[in-house]
Amino acid sequence: MRIVYICATFPWEGGGEAFFLPEIRELLRLGHELRFLPRSASGRLTPEAEELGPISINAPLFSFEVARAALAEVWSKPLRSLRALRVVLRASPTTALKNLAVFPKALYVSRVANAWGASHIHAQWASTTATIALVASELSSIPWSFTGHRGDIVANNLIGQKVHRAKFVRVISDSGACMLGRALAPEEARKVRCIHMGLDVSRAPPVPIATANRLVLACPANMIPVKGHRYLLEAVQTLAEEGLDCKLRLFGDGELRGQLEAQCTRLGIAARVTFHGHVPRSQLLSAYERGEIGIVVLPSLDLGHDLHEGIPVSLIEAMTYGVPVVSTTTGGIPELLAGNAGMLVPPGDASALARAVHLLATDPLAYQSYATAGRARVESSFDVRSVIRELLSAIDSRTTAEGARR
Repeated sequence: MRIVYICATFPWEGGGEAFFLPEIRELLRLGHELRFLPRSASGRLTPEAEELGPISINAPLFSFEVARAALAEVWSKPLRSLRALRVVLRASPTTALKNLAVFPKALYVSRVANAWGASHIHAQWASTTATIALVASELSSIPWSFTGHRGDIVANNLIGQKVHRAKFVRVISDSGACMLGRALAPEEARKVRCIHMGLDVSRAPPVPIATANRLVLACPANMIPVKGHRYLLEAVQTLAEEGLDCKLRLFGDGELRGQLEAQCTRLGIAARVTFHGHVPRSQLLSAYERGEIGIVVLPSLDLGHDLHEGIPVSLIEAMTYGVPVVSTTTGGIPELLAGNAGMLVPPGDASALARAVHLLATDPLAYQSYATAGRARVESSFDVRSVIRELLSAIDSRTTAEGARR
């Protein structure tokens, strides 16, 4: 098949979307042809995705080339263009403006996809990237789909209209499917498929317990409220007071970084905590493979109004290498860690986090048990080969999107 991918910026830097690179590599390995047409892009390819440069088109959101192609589409398909414009403007005023901003790019994508002979268009995220795919499908008659994660579903950028017009909708967790299903009529809800994010388990050998540094913790997460970093810092303080000489490495950045650095100083643990900022995904995975990180902790919160985790890829990646994980009973995390595949504690409970980490750091049998169960969970439900089989089955089904039929 020839599939056009619409992302935020991938494979260029800026969108934090390298987490689905294993799926892209598997599609290419199977012989499918891909073209990446991101919503917008920086001047640099993501280092680990440089191989995708030759099959990617870095067209700015606004440019002469995009405007010329958009005008040509409107000229050749005026009624379809008008119908598509009316659809994207049905949102709230603020959201409608966002959709209007990507409308010329969507017309450009339609023209490029048709010229290339694409058989399917897939958007990563349910927001304006899906708006681009919807409009491109309306004009080109190429079937389309999108992947909804969590925050993009909550934002509800014409989610009902998009599901109605898409061939199918992928969500990455059962909790995401429930969240989306509540907003849909039963006949539309049947289009929603839970297909987990996939990782190449074969490229991630499990780390022997004798190699793993069980006193080094890591939290790979953006520093935003839903991630709950402050409770992890409190847990590290408790562990230090109990005499456990642990270190914490924080991978990621965000609006709360300054507050978290100040909290480390206030708690007297600044020497134990390293702020790495954003690092290439490959660098973090290499740290797992070398046994430099013994435990991964994600102290996520539920902020209400469906503001919680889906199934965090950061946890799946650690589990793939046999690194035990500790997280909270929020969003799709219990779905991932079912069957003791990881340790679950209540959200916002620093004492429970400390107890879980203490057990893994001091009990080799418990450590080995969770490491083995976590790896087995990924192998059974998140291996990229089975995930891509499901995705291709949905793309290749004989159901045709309503928008494409028109």
